[in-house]
Amino acid sequence: MVTGSRVMAVREALGDLKLYRIPIPVTVAANSQKQVALLEQPAARFREVARFDVGVDNSIKTPGTALRVLLFENRKEAGLGLPLPAGRFTLFTERAGKPFLLGEGNMTDRAVGERIELPVDQPSTVRMTQRQLATEGKIRNAEIVLTNDSPLATPVEVRFYPGQKVQPRGGRVTTIDGRPVWTVTLPGNSSRTLRYRWRELD
Repeated sequence: MVTGSRVMAVREALGDLKLYRIPIPVTVAANSQKQVALLEQPAARFREVARFDVGVDNSIKTPGTALRVLLFENRKEAGLGLPLPAGRFTLFTERAGKPFLLGEGNMTDRAVGERIELPVDQPSTVRMTQRQLATEGKIRNAEIVLTNDSPLATPVEVRFYPGQKVQPRGGRVTTIDGRPVWTVTLPGNSSRTLRYRWRELD
């Protein structure tokens, strides 16, 4: 049995510890639960990406499913700016006026000002294959094919391992935190291909 409540816990600081005090007396009967909100930030902004981490020399014949990741900044300008407690989270949206489950996951304690990336348990609708093509001496050719099974457009990140060098042919690859990253918004029910070169080390 779950009893809903709009009671909001009051956050207090005890040194580095953050305490959440329930402002009213609470009793919990045997085999029951009560829910109390820890925080409510309706203006919090985040975005979701489908993410793959790959090596330049990978070969993936069976389509692999992307990891769904929530990205946001824990700053007031982004609608947050509060210490975020560790725990499991459940992500909902609204469809036809009713809550609709988007996914679940876990997070650790997060400080104000952090850039936060939260993996979501539920699989993405984006899939990927990767194959190695013809060689030119030590120069290797390869391609990655993304497909989106959803009718909705989906942002995708394909991140190569740190230190690897990629020469794209038919796509744009940028370097983020020392990693080549192919970023693309994949329209619903569509596919995109990245062909690239890489050099085999001696």
